[in-house]
Amino acid sequence: MNWYFTDQELALLPSLQGENKITRESEAEYRRSTASFIQQAGIHLKVFYAKYEFQKHDRFTVAIACLFLAGKVEETPKKLKNIIDSSDAVRKSKQSTKEMEKLIEDVIEKEKLLLKLLNFDFKIEHPYKSVMHYIYNLKKDDKYKDKVKELAQYAWNFVNDSFQTLLCLQYPPRKIAAACIYLSTNQYINIQLPDGWEQSDVFKTTHAENEKISKIISALYPQQPKKKLPFEVIDNNTSGSASSSSNVQEQPSTTENPSSSTLQDTQDSIMKGNSESATEF
Repeated sequence: MNWYFTDQELALLPSLQGENKITRESEAEYRRSTASFIQQAGIHLKVFYAKYEFQKHDRFTVAIACLFLAGKVEETPKKLKNIIDSSDAVRKSKQSTKEMEKLIEDVIEKEKLLLKLLNFDFKIEHPYKSVMHYIYNLKKDDKYKDKVKELAQYAWNFVNDSFQTLLCLQYPPRKIAAACIYLSTNQYINIQLPDGWEQSDVFKTTHAENEKISKIISALYPQQPKKKLPFEVIDNNTSGSASSSSNVQEQPSTTENPSSSTLQDTQDSIMKGNSESATEF
């Protein structure tokens, strides 16, 4: 199944068409807020709304269905009622018994639609693996050894935030990973990577694609001047979480999936030369 869409196809998304169409800005905001709600299942959700309208399918019901299905796929199934309860806690809402019964029915119906749409193809890769594989190899060069931790952190956070966009519908994970490294070194870290690094077997991409993808990610931080952090640096003396500023207008929230503690563990493994942790997620 082809999960990648052209710019022309994305300009004709269902929510932007018809009598009840919404603005592109509203459509983009719906995608960002909903993807943050369940990032791990975010790719399933984005595929769903590449085929179905926001107007006809409640986005939080679909999000719960994506999370419910993701638990089964990852062999960590959760009871649907528990997922709904957690959703209510996040949204600060409470379902009555009748509303809960109706929501359970709706979620199961959305799960069936999602299974049909995905054609039971659950093989999904994320950009994190390519990022850390390249970082591990880069660390072998003494020229970069002192910078790999910082580069890993920047790139990792950019990958996190990339899930708020449509990039996972347009490009394979390796190209998104390359663009996140490119953005990190081009605007935030003073590192000159080897010539042709993006053409390596890890990424197999081009400078032009790095430019295009990184601009889409950069658009998430419209008020951030060049050379300013779009998120807080992990303090190695703390537990390792990357906390965001409470002012969302100035500091875009950076989701943590995989968690920042996982990143810290991976970075520590890289420093110790553990290639297994760097390449197998």
